[in-house]
Parts: sequence; structure tokens; C-alpha cells
Amino acid sequence: QSISTYTTRACEKLRKQESLVNVATVFIQTSRFDDFRYLRSEIVRMPYATNDTGLIVNQINRKVKDLFIKGLPYYKAGVGFIDLSNQYNQQMSLFDNHQPSRRTRLMEVVDSINSKKYGSIQLASNGISQDWKMRRLKRSPSYTTKWSEIPTSAIEALHGLVHKYQKLGKKLHLRHLSEDCLQLLDDAARYVEININEDPRYKVATDVFD
Repeated sequence: QSISTYTTRACEKLRKQESLVNVATVFIQTSRFDDFRYLRSEIVRMPYATNDTGLIVNQINRKVKDLFIKGLPYYKAGVGFIDLSNQYNQQMSLFDNHQPSRRTRLMEVVDSINSKKYGSIQLASNGISQDWKMRRLKRSPSYTTKWSEIPTSAIEALHGLVHKYQKLGKKLHLRHLSEDCLQLLDDAARYVEININEDPRYKVATDVFD
């Protein structure tokens, strides 16, 4: 379930940045403090450059079956995408396979439905009820990208700045905000102008989850 779920999320990011993947990596391991430490990884080559969740999960799960040893207390699993290419600018030959257009359209429909209510459509291999969760004990706070993690003093300072601009009949312009920040700033829309047209687009090559 965990590998399938992590791969699904990585595929969603892959499509969001309009990319395809040719090669992926997958690993599983037990805790380094166990008497018997087990760590294995595999390279997974796709039949063609793709961002099709079903195909990618299927290819990776085949490798996981070779890595998995029943009975071990696994502590960590991860998935990474390497050898990425642009969805609309591929170097191909006459003999190369490519992702069928119907699968591309299917992924677009799935993303559209899940954007309204996340998880409405998912693979059965992701599981319905999950008795595990991601460990993020060492994750650094997202002070610059998540409004909810900005220290209280910074939020209060921004509120004060908004009021000062309001008194002067001006608006405060904010750029490079995450989706979480944009949602939390809805209430201040009268006084704050948010510019997303000039925001840079950041691309993520790998996603590893504990």
C-alpha cells in the first residue's frame, strides 16, 4: 500500500509539471537498529516515457515483489523518479513506443475529478483503510511556503502591514505563495493583491517518503 500510494502522489506531481518519466527507483528497508538490517533497492525502467499512474505503479510493484521478504518489520520505503522528459517535447525515433493518447486523456479526467475531492478515484493497490502513516519527524518547518507554519509573530506583523497599506489606500502585493497560503489569504483579498502570473515553476525530480 505504501509504495503504491507514494508512487501515485509522485505521478500526480509529474503530470502537474507536464513531465514524463523513463526510469524510477524504489527501496524498502528495516530500521538500522534492528539485529537483522535489510535494505534493498531496484531500478525500474518504463516501457516508454510515461506519466500514467496505472502503468508506473504496476511496473514498480513488480520490482517490490522481488525485494519483499515476508515477516520483516519494515521501517521505511521510498520511490524516486529519474530520467524525466517534457511531455510536449520528446526526442523519439520511428521505433519508439509512446504513451497512448487515451491513457493521457484518462489521467486528465482522473486529476480533474480528484481536484474537486482528493481521493475520489484511486488504485485498489493504494488500499481503502491504511494502518500506516508517513513519518515526518525530521521534516523542517515550511516557514516560507506554508502559511500555517509561519511563526505567530510573523502573521501579526503581516496583518499590521496590511492595515498600514489600507490606511494609505494602497494594496500589499504578495508573490511566490503556495496553494496553502493562497487559501488562507482569501479573507484578506480586499487588501492584498496576489500575483501568481509571474511566479516561477519549480520541478521536483524525486519524492521519498518515510
